[in-house]
Amino acid sequence: MDGPRELHDAYRVTKGGRSSFDQVMRGWEFLDKHGVEFNVLCTLHDANADHPLEVYRFFCDGLKTKFIQFIPIVERATPEMLPLANLGWSER
Repeated sequence: MDGPRELHDAYRVTKGGRSSFDQVMRGWEFLDKHGVEFNVLCTLHDANADHPLEVYRFFCDGLKTKFIQFIPIVERATPEMLPLANLGWSER
């Protein structure tokens, strides 16, 4: 789960291209109903990375989760994209 609906659905859609948010929330409701503790694994991407407080509050205040993990999507950068990346380390 990647946050509230609009942030989650930026990349989490069904095979048919529809929102998957309601399916995920039904799964959460089932776990909650049966008292199952769960871990939220949130992928950080370009749609939700600029909304950390909104994502955090959704999980903590909305879902009442105690356990959150964040996995960043890391894109490979060229030296032109990140000038500081080209410090000559590859020549050493």
